[in-house]
Amino acid sequence: MLTKACVWLDKGQKFGIEGHGFMRVDLSCPRATVGEPIWRITCRMRRRLQAR
Repeated sequence: MLTKACVWLDKGQKFGIEGHGFMRVDLSCPRATVGEPIWRITCRMRRRLQAR
């Protein structure tokens, strides 16, 4: 995700066994700041799903 959407994600298991299979993103910023990265993630995931 970092190279394709320029958004850093952490593997969920980094935060405990319950996080296995999940990705984590830090949203501790103003709401207005979150919109652009969420849009980039959404666009990247759509392209990835369409490529299947």
